[in-house]
Amino acid sequence: VEPLAVSMLSREGCLALVEAASRRAGIRKPTVRFAKASSMPCRAIPAKWEIVITDWGRHPVTVLHEVAHLASWEAVVAGEAAHGPSFLGQAMDFYEAFLGLDRGHLLRTAAEAGLPPPAAPRVR
Repeated sequence: VEPLAVSMLSREGCLALVEAASRRAGIRKPTVRFAKASSMPCRAIPAKWEIVITDWGRHPVTVLHEVAHLASWEAVVAGEAAHGPSFLGQAMDFYEAFLGLDRGHLLRTAAEAGLPPPAAPRVR
C-alpha cells in the first residue's frame, strides 16, 4: 500500500481523515498531535487515545494505519499482535473506503506476503 501514498495531507486534512475514519469504525475520535521530528515514527498511543503524526508522515495511508491501531486495540488487549488480523481487517476496510483501493487486490497481496487472513473490521 505504501507506494500508493504519494500525496501529502495538510494538518487539517489529517484531522478530517482521522475524524471520518473514527466515525466509520465507531470509535471515539482520538487527539491528534503533530510532530516535526524527522526521525520519529508516526504512532498510535492507546493509553492516551492519541495519534502522533510527523510532518513526513502526513499521507492518507499512514494516517489510516494509525487510526486502525486504535480501532483494533481491544483485540491487542485480548492477546492479538498489534499488526494481527483485527488490525489488518480494519486497515483494509479504511484503504478501500477512503482510498478506493480494491479489496481483492489487498487480500491477494496480503496473502502473498504471508499475512494472516484479516478479521472483520469495525464499521458503524
